[in-house]
Amino acid sequence: MKQHIEKIPVSLRQFIKFCFVGLMNTGIDMLAYLFFTRILGVFYLIANILAFMISSTNSYFLNRTFTFKSKHDKKALEYSKFMSVLLFGLVLAEIVLFISVHFFGTNDVLGKIFAIGIVLFWNFFGSKFLVFRIKKVS
Repeated sequence: MKQHIEKIPVSLRQFIKFCFVGLMNTGIDMLAYLFFTRILGVFYLIANILAFMISSTNSYFLNRTFTFKSKHDKKALEYSKFMSVLLFGLVLAEIVLFISVHFFGTNDVLGKIFAIGIVLFWNFFGSKFLVFRIKKVS
């Protein structure tokens, strides 16, 4: 089995792992979002930011160790880069969510799911090439 998995290109394996981690974090994010909006009555755009804050650190540690197997010794710098990528993704998600709800009349949860689907690709490529990039030794 391992030999078959190793035939899959590294970037595709990383993307699959990233999606797996993303599913777990999406669950955390959605539960927090629903808690804030449905139980506490927080405005949906603010609830989205709060849910993001809860799930992002978990995302960093899982992607650092499981997806990209980072050995970077400057974890604070790496974490700040990761958060910068995710923050840009959050801004993009907020825009998509706002447009979905206010211009298309979409339910906020469906708008959030749509935004997650769009932001997934930015977060993966930003993480792979800006945060956890392996520098080639010449």
